[in-house]
Amino acid sequence: MQKVLEFINNNVKNNDPVVVACSYGPDSMALLCYLLSKREELDLRILVANVEHGIRGKESVADTEFVKQFCKSKDVEFATISINAVDESKQNSLGVEEYSRIKRYEFFNSFNPDKIATA
Repeated sequence: MQKVLEFINNNVKNNDPVVVACSYGPDSMALLCYLLSKREELDLRILVANVEHGIRGKESVADTEFVKQFCKSKDVEFATISINAVDESKQNSLGVEEYSRIKRYEFFNSFNPDKIATA
């Protein structure tokens, strides 16, 4: 954790907007919780960005809803998009993973962030 804090201290200036990619997976939830624990100390402006890929059906939709409610309880801005990664990747002649990565970063960058935090 010390290396994470050092990295944040060296790279995130006061009041920098930080887009936090959060899928409800343990890595992204841990990252979000850690950044939230440092929000006041580092004067972070956090926006949580979630992409629902349309692959896991109701389970994935429920994950997105959990992250949304978690953010609401922590007074954190939340934004989400849903894509149909399987069909859209075929239409674009790309693999599902590659297409999904492209769409995620397009979404994250649409907020014009100074920083994007991913786990």
